[in-house]
Amino acid sequence: MAPLARLAFLLGVFLLLQDVISAKRPKGKGKMKQKLTDGNEEIRNIKDKLAIIEAKLDGSSDSSAIKDDHFAHADFSNPDDNIIGFVQVQQNTNERGANFYFEFSKLPGNDAEFHVHVHEFGDVSDNCNNIGGHYDPILPDEDVGNLGHIETNSNSAVEGVWKNGTDLTIYGDHSIVGRSIAIHESDGTKIACAVIGWCSENTHHHHD
Repeated sequence: MAPLARLAFLLGVFLLLQDVISAKRPKGKGKMKQKLTDGNEEIRNIKDKLAIIEAKLDGSSDSSAIKDDHFAHADFSNPDDNIIGFVQVQQNTNERGANFYFEFSKLPGNDAEFHVHVHEFGDVSDNCNNIGGHYDPILPDEDVGNLGHIETNSNSAVEGVWKNGTDLTIYGDHSIVGRSIAIHESDGTKIACAVIGWCSENTHHHHD
């Protein structure tokens, strides 16, 4: 559901529940204290119901499934590849874009530079030839999917973080979950790619 449509739906539910509260409130000044108590209880109930509705809109039937932080993961540790590593994506609901934490080893070359991009599709078959172009959810020529470059150390390893500063998100209409991340050499040759999938809060890698 689009953000504006979701907001309108939730607002409608809220107003409907408010009408229910008004109809149930007792009349008369002598019952003001009881009215305030009942009103506070009804407000708590409204919040709980709205949380459940929001969870259902996101594909969950339990309000406890709503989390402040969302996690996704792209695993590059393929036995058919020499490259070992991962990219973890983390985003708080209050953040504009996602944070990307990466760690790689056995990249082809010491003190070498590589480029990392989010691509349109998650089909990583045929040596990464089916992943499409860079993913640009807003403007086609903005190249939002270009995360930047990484540079290996003398042991062909690298780790670091890209803090949010783009329109790439892991939830909502422009989610990158199900798409892919690719590592390119300077000439554009793809040397590895991996699908971005949801990551359990209990199994994600912890970062400061």
